[in-house]
Amino acid sequence: METNEACRAANIESPLSNHMQEAEGAEATVAPERSNIEICLRVRPVPDPMEGIHVDKDERTVRFIVPRSINQGLTNNQREAYQFTFNKLFPANSTQEEVFDGVARDVVLESLEGINGTVFAYGQTGSGKTFTITGGSERYEDRGIIPRAISLIFSTIAKRTNTTYMVQVSYLEIFNEAGYDLLDEEREVRSLEELPRVHVMEDENGTLHTRNLSLHRAATEEDALNLVRMAARFAHGFVWLEIPEGTFSTCD
Repeated sequence: METNEACRAANIESPLSNHMQEAEGAEATVAPERSNIEICLRVRPVPDPMEGIHVDKDERTVRFIVPRSINQGLTNNQREAYQFTFNKLFPANSTQEEVFDGVARDVVLESLEGINGTVFAYGQTGSGKTFTITGGSERYEDRGIIPRAISLIFSTIAKRTNTTYMVQVSYLEIFNEAGYDLLDEEREVRSLEELPRVHVMEDENGTLHTRNLSLHRAATEEDALNLVRMAARFAHGFVWLEIPEGTFSTCD
């Protein structure tokens, strides 16, 4: 079984701190403290489920059993069980819609009210981050968080006839601690390293600003999706949808 973590952040006031507490029987539990950051776990389906891993959707926990090894008659006194608790847990049979509704829907809607929000996927190679964030290409229901977020933004603002919105899209790739603008239109490039480098700067108030990151206006849902497809010629990235008084971003 492989796992893929998706994290949500909105109006962050304090950093999340996880702490380990030892329980009886050499067990350990990791539980997130109350925070504006939610830690969600999505379990990737695998052909052969592994023994010793127990997923409890109702309790939002994953429990790992690691039998103690005996070497030359000596018992290893290492912990035998580890249990991790998350804000939300999506088992292997979860749909893309269920993941989006549970992780990103509220963040998107809050961004339209002026509250910045971020959703990003974290996990090892092959754990399903790209599928969760971008989605599959064969079936409409396999759309990931980015296209679903774009659709929700435009469908919501279309109903608010008394308010005028402007949506702008940026697409930033972070590779080896360097940022690149994947939507640069000023030159023909063949590799990521040929793209403009994006620099992040902090002002005297502690606010972060980006330099060399282009903004592209998207008047329709299709405009925004085309920009995302254009940037997808390169690898994984950080999509930034900017709406006056609020932003929504995703990272893969």
